[in-house]
Amino acid sequence: MKLKYENYGKNDNSYVSEARLRNGARAEAMKMLSQEFFEVWIVGEVDDQLIEKLKEKLHEAYGKSHRRIRFRFYSNNPRSNLAYLDAMRSVLLENTALSIVIEERGIEDLEKDSEHLKDEVTLLVRGRGGLLEKLPKAEMLRIEEV
Repeated sequence: MKLKYENYGKNDNSYVSEARLRNGARAEAMKMLSQEFFEVWIVGEVDDQLIEKLKEKLHEAYGKSHRRIRFRFYSNNPRSNLAYLDAMRSVLLENTALSIVIEERGIEDLEKDSEHLKDEVTLLVRGRGGLLEKLPKAEMLRIEEV
């Protein structure tokens, strides 16, 4: 990789500092993601009813003294329909104190993810007839139909 110095003075370490900052930010993000979260997983269509339930979970996490919450959306086609991000705006605006992480995974990952639970996870299920019978049964997985 070639470095361009034409915009920098002879004794200027701006480029090096910028690279260190980027690497430091990445390390901080990885450190944060490895910490404990109040977990909420979502399967189904995102609508106003589900958004209100997510806001409730946000307040529940805060009430239980958690400082981080992770919303994990499971869908048939990850990254193909990002409509849930628009819907999440009102949830994010409701937040004043928590760190929020939003993830998306394929529905096929749900069973594998539920096998390795160490803490309780809430699974919100919305608008999928017959899905409840197919969901994985795990001791730490609390299923709520919305």
